[in-house]
Amino acid sequence: MFSQLLRRPNRFLERRKTRRIAAIVTARFPMADQQFAYVHLQRLALRLDADFSVFYEDPVDPRTLDPETKPWLSQGFLSPRSLLKEDADIDHFRRTCPDRLATALMRVAGALGCLPEAVLQIDEARAGISQARMVQAWAADVLVSFYAFEGGLKAYLVCALLQIPRLLFLGELGGGEENWLVRLLPLHVRQAEWVVVPTEAMIEELVARFGEEVRSKVLCTYGNPNWEIDITRRTAAILRGRPAAVTRKDLGPEPAFRTQIQARLAHQ
Repeated sequence: MFSQLLRRPNRFLERRKTRRIAAIVTARFPMADQQFAYVHLQRLALRLDADFSVFYEDPVDPRTLDPETKPWLSQGFLSPRSLLKEDADIDHFRRTCPDRLATALMRVAGALGCLPEAVLQIDEARAGISQARMVQAWAADVLVSFYAFEGGLKAYLVCALLQIPRLLFLGELGGGEENWLVRLLPLHVRQAEWVVVPTEAMIEELVARFGEEVRSKVLCTYGNPNWEIDITRRTAAILRGRPAAVTRKDLGPEPAFRTQIQARLAHQ
């Protein structure tokens, strides 16, 4: 797959944007019932004059896609599962940012009630660390994730390792504590720079669970026709305080993204 990527024109370079939005929605992409999420991403990127790409590991057969869903394929970046690749990516972060990796694993382990090394046996955790390597190579400035549970652990690890801001769309708060994915909700809410929820009742529930300090970063879409503009303003304000992860000067014939992909091919 990576060899094919290098042989075809790089759409990321063609558009010459200096801001990049990475997204994690679900493991499979694109999905017909998730198009509303892709539309939100597209609108946010247009308002910010940014590129966006959805990172995923389970491709959908293009022959099965309907005409409305198929065009979203151009906005996806496939990072297929591979034990060898995941082991190499874990080693990479152990070398380059051991403290960040150790802290992230410790916090996840604390939420799940296990040892940090046990977290590395969870499929979603391994996939998240591997996707962090690809998001890093793509030089994303911000990550958007949808739902706390579908890809939530992957999104948490990406942002923890790369120290990039996160926008969290939260559709529900989940069931009981027996669900290990639900037990990670406090990590998601506290990590996110801002949280988007569908109802005012969810805001009050989040405040009841995590304290009054979360209220200022929670935005409700119901009854708020300008919520997308509000998100754009908040995102733009955060990005203004951060240097761009990639500049136009970087977008030369051998950008960091292409070079890192080549390095991974040589390693494999």
